[in-house]
Amino acid sequence: MDQKQNIFARRRSDTQLSAVPNPPAEQAAYRVEEEFTNAMRGREEITMVPFSSGVHDMEWTEAVVRSAHTGQAITLPL
Repeated sequence: MDQKQNIFARRRSDTQLSAVPNPPAEQAAYRVEEEFTNAMRGREEITMVPFSSGVHDMEWTEAVVRSAHTGQAITLPL
């Protein structure tokens, strides 16, 4: 996603990203990841989701990065 809420994705067989429809009426306005990161750094209290949900989200994000680097499926939990 870019600064204008445009979303881009691709399939494994594609060579480049393509725009994905993201109508303004359906755009989410939340900052869960930012709040979680700030809580980890001791800068903010968690108000949006339980801390444990943030941990699971970060684990999922790590699995995505590992999969992108290796080209392999990553099994959760890590």
